Amino acid sequence: MDETKQPGIKFVGTYLLDVEFHYFQENRESREVDFKIHCTEQMSADERELSLIFEIEVNKGRETMAAFTILAKIVGLFVADPGSNLPLKAFANIQGPALLVPYVRELISNITGRAPIPAFYLDPVNIKALLEGSTKGPEVAKKIN
Repeated sequence: MDETKQPGIKFVGTYLLDVEFHYFQENRESREVDFKIHCTEQMSADERELSLIFEIEVNKGRETMAAFTILAKIVGLFVADPGSNLPLKAFANIQGPALLVPYVRELISNITGRAPIPAFYLDPVNIKALLEGSTKGPEVAKKIN
């Protein structure tokens, strides 16, 4: 990769595939949050199109303690120009997931901000640690008390 040139990859867009939100009034005072993201990639046969799929779990399995749960799936679509400067496979390792995190942050804060609880704002995420620290694929788990 020539670091003086742009990567030659287009960000086609992000799409919300699925979202499920539950509010538990009896736990509305709870500020405990358990957050996980699982990232999977799907590459076209010619390696010119990439779909990164984020599965988001907030408080999954914690319904008796948490004020809310969110299960969501977001996909980011990317296309490499012919002769692109950065292989799409390399882009999928860090840059692609990093571009999707703000969309996850907005989704979670938007949904929780419309519920009768304080909005939840996802803290900054270290994408490199997220990807290097997982043996089953990109995943981050975070507890906020």
